[in-house]
Amino acid sequence: AWPLIGAITHTHSTYASSWAQSGRDIPIFGTTHADHNTVDIPCTAPMSDDMIAGDYEYETGQQILHCFAQRNLSYETVEMVLIGSHAPFTWGKTADQAVYNSAVLEQIAQMAWLTEQINPKAPRLKDALIQKHFERKHVWFVTGSQHLYGAAVLDQVAQNAQAITNYLNDQASIPVQIVFKPVVKTMEEITALCKAANNDENCVGLVTWMHTFSPAKMWINGLKQLRKPTLHLHTQFNRDIPWAEIDMNFMNLNQSAHGDREYGYIVTRLGLNRKVVVGYWQDPSILEDLNDWSRAACAWHDWQGARFIRFGDNMRNVAVTEGDKVEAEIQFGYTVNTFAVGDLVKVIDQISDQAVDRLLQEYAQQYELASQLTDSGDARGALRAAARIELGMEAFLQQENAKGFTNTFEDLHGMAQLPGIASQRLMA
Repeated sequence: AWPLIGAITHTHSTYASSWAQSGRDIPIFGTTHADHNTVDIPCTAPMSDDMIAGDYEYETGQQILHCFAQRNLSYETVEMVLIGSHAPFTWGKTADQAVYNSAVLEQIAQMAWLTEQINPKAPRLKDALIQKHFERKHVWFVTGSQHLYGAAVLDQVAQNAQAITNYLNDQASIPVQIVFKPVVKTMEEITALCKAANNDENCVGLVTWMHTFSPAKMWINGLKQLRKPTLHLHTQFNRDIPWAEIDMNFMNLNQSAHGDREYGYIVTRLGLNRKVVVGYWQDPSILEDLNDWSRAACAWHDWQGARFIRFGDNMRNVAVTEGDKVEAEIQFGYTVNTFAVGDLVKVIDQISDQAVDRLLQEYAQQYELASQLTDSGDARGALRAAARIELGMEAFLQQENAKGFTNTFEDLHGMAQLPGIASQRLMA
């Protein structure tokens, strides 16, 4: 029924199971919950006697399916559930993701229980905050390794990667949320992660780091499909090398010099563009590079599928601004289309005098007006025309869901003047 699930985790963890036994959804009290879900964690109804007497495992699955159908929930968005009178289930595209979701659920369950102990009347988180946290742009922190090292080393790799993620999220200079992702160790896990990143509308890019040696042929299939910007963080977890205590265990765990070279080779061999940042992950220069790249990644993300309008197309005989609208969409991801200035003028002419008066008041509050532009000035009419044009252009952009525009000096077609003020204010 849910074909995109690659693994399921079932536990009897203390807090999540307690909520399940109480037959209650876990309320969304805080932003930690909102980082992962926009809804209360659902709790199914307890099994009926007939279901208990039947195929127990099958009926458990039916409980989950019925609960999600009844509440109109998507299993791709909400990857966790409580079984009434029983315990929690989580899932994901990979086993690591399913286990990660299980850990997240237990943490959310514990925090919700503590919240109700402190304040039994604690309110549900505001919708605005829920959307702010769930929908805010984020970067995935992806760490590569392999199964060769064993469970103990891989656990330490995950802990160290989480420590870097937490540190970056604590830095005010980083403009996006950094999201820790389970360590990838196989071609299948890497490919699934890259596909998931492509499909996550709020993921603006990936930071990749090879804590240990991660054989790079495993990355080929995933990287060939990845359509998000990447930053290769070439760093060691430890700032200093412990020369006095260094041994093979330390060298097995800390192989970034080896692993990042291997990864860098395959990305270069594939001809993929990426940002490479080299140095200790807490150095100010590294944080500055991460800040710059994150902002550029957000800008790129904002372009994808964006619409831009050319009012009146290009000035005649001018080459430098002619451009290639098809190539722009191929290379940058945004579409550019021409609209007749006459279509814009129709919208401008529909702007009410009251709306113009309100915008003129805003001008007076925000700017120092020249005497001829004040109420009694002889150029007041020109300012009114400029305000009407701004309101009309803004309405047109909203109507077409466009992010920006260009216009031409040669085509006014009924506009009283060039949209100078509108261009400065709307494109600021």
